Formats: sequence, C-alpha cells, structure tokens
Amino acid sequence: MILCVPVRCNDRIIGALGGSYNVTALSQMLFNDIFDDAGYSLIVTKEGEIISYDGEPSYHKITYGDNFFDFYKDRTLLSKNSLVNVKKDFSAGNDGLIKIRTDSNKKSDQYIAYTQLGMNDWMICYVIPVSDTQNSYSFIKSYEGIFMSVFCILVLLLVFYIIHNNRIRNEELRHDAQTDGLTGVLNKRTTEALINEILEQRPHEKGTFIILDVDKFKEVNDHYGHAVGDIVLSTLGQTLRNYFRENDIIGRIGGDEFVIYMCKTESKERAVTRIRALADTIKNLSFAEMNGHHITISIGIAFAPEHGTCYMDLYKNADTALYETKQNGRDGYFLFQKQDSII
Repeated sequence: MILCVPVRCNDRIIGALGGSYNVTALSQMLFNDIFDDAGYSLIVTKEGEIISYDGEPSYHKITYGDNFFDFYKDRTLLSKNSLVNVKKDFSAGNDGLIKIRTDSNKKSDQYIAYTQLGMNDWMICYVIPVSDTQNSYSFIKSYEGIFMSVFCILVLLLVFYIIHNNRIRNEELRHDAQTDGLTGVLNKRTTEALINEILEQRPHEKGTFIILDVDKFKEVNDHYGHAVGDIVLSTLGQTLRNYFRENDIIGRIGGDEFVIYMCKTESKERAVTRIRALADTIKNLSFAEMNGHHITISIGIAFAPEHGTCYMDLYKNADTALYETKQNGRDGYFLFQKQDSII
C-alpha cells in the first residue's frame, strides 16, 4: 500500500512525499501473534495463482507461480466445501474455511482460512495445522476452570455484599421506624409493643412501670423557645438511656412525657431508691441555653403484675400516681395503690 502527499510552494508542486507499508506483512504479524508463528500465509489471485507466500518452502512445498487449486487438488478435503466451491468464493471475494489432509497421517491436517485482501481482487489465505489450533484451544481450556472459579467467587462475594448491605439497611430502617428522632429513645408505638411483649412472655415476672414528664415544660418553650425545649428533651432522653439498663424499655410517648419499664425488679424499695436518684440526677442538669437554670420532673410509678398485666393498665395506674405528684407540688414521685391511696 503506497501513500503519496504532494509538496507545494507558491501554489506549485515542487515535490512529493511517499510512503508505503506491506499489507501482507501486517496480516502475517497478526496471524503469527495469534498462532505463535505456526503455519504460513499465501496471496492468491482469483484464478488461484500464488503470487506471494511466507514460511519455509521446504515446509509447505510451495513456490511462486504454483496454482492454489492445482496444489491442493490431490489433498483430501475433510470439510463439506469442495475446491469448486472455494474457487467460486475466490471469484466472488467471499470468506471461507476448509479443512484438508495433506497425507494419510492425521497429524498433517490443516485449516485454510481465506478472505479478500483488499487490493487487485486478490485473496489472502492463512494455513495453520489443526494440531496448533487445538493446542491454542487447550491453552484456553486450562485457564477456563481458574477463570470460572474466580468468577464464581466474585459473584458469591457480590451476593454476600448485597445481602450484608441490605441487612444493615434494613436494620437502619427498622431502628429509624422504632426510634424517636429527637431523643433517641423508642417511639410510642414501639414502647407499648415491647412492654406488652415482655408482659405476655413473662407474666409472673415483677417489673416497674414509670411515667415522668418535665415540670412546667410549656414555660420553657414559651420563655426560651421551642429550640431550647428540644435541647431539654434531647438531653433528658440521653440521660435516661445512660441511666437505665440495656434491657429496660425507655420511650417517649408524647410531648415531654416518657415511659420506662424496668425489668426484673424483685425489690420495690430498690426500684424506688433508683427512681429517686434519677430525679436528683435530672435536677442537677444545667442548661446553658436557659442561663444555667435547671429542670425538675414529676413521676408516677406502678408495679407489674400487681397493678396490671398489660401496657394500658399499667399506664393508667402510673398516670394516676403521676397526677397525685403534680397535685402535691411536682418535683417528686408517687406510687399507685389499689385501695385508691397514693404513697
């Protein structure tokens, strides 16, 4: 293939710059790269005249001027195509592939692939021993198992990664659905469900049901603003989470009202002592947003199963005790008593 570019000066052609490249050499380079220098190539006219070849003549027994069809007519064709069909392909410039046997030995089997060269209607033929093509395939097969194993491992890792991410995401969604966004404690629905679950599964286990709210919380909102009120509630929620045990139920059921269920409280006196200490802990909280002022809480207490075996019964009785606390000046606690007497 020859390329030529004119060299101009003042609109006159004063020379030409030419270059060429060998199409056959390029094709052979690609061919050799695939089959590792095995076989050879031929350039053939439509009529079958061999005008170029590579490889050792002692190997393929071909010389210039030989006719492709005459050379192979005495060979055994192992494919469905006949030389007549190959000659038709050459005339039409079609691609094709035949398999031949050059002697009685199977090891002499060869593939001949042919295609249009792209100049002068010539055809280029690639001749490769069948054994070499099978060796190349065997090379691929030897790595096929490794590739598939690695691929399967990668797929499994991807599946596990997706499952793991989905599990984490589901846990996050479940946590968000169960948690009060402002205080970090459980929301009302989850609080009630978990307390009822404990009461149903362990009906004879003693527990302590606590309702508390912030004294004069409306005044905090009115005087300092709702943003400061949110800080108070958030701090209170964090204090409750740090104060009680991991298996106790802590929830915000509305506004400034919180419910705590202390599991496995065999001693009422010990439970009351702990609740009294909680009130003192909260009283000692200082809020810079309130100019260092403090808050107090009012508490109502009921005991399971003595005062109820479901959330709603315990809530009503503890709320009755909370009402008594507020009637007696707030900043304290009362215990519910069945005989309509409050301690």
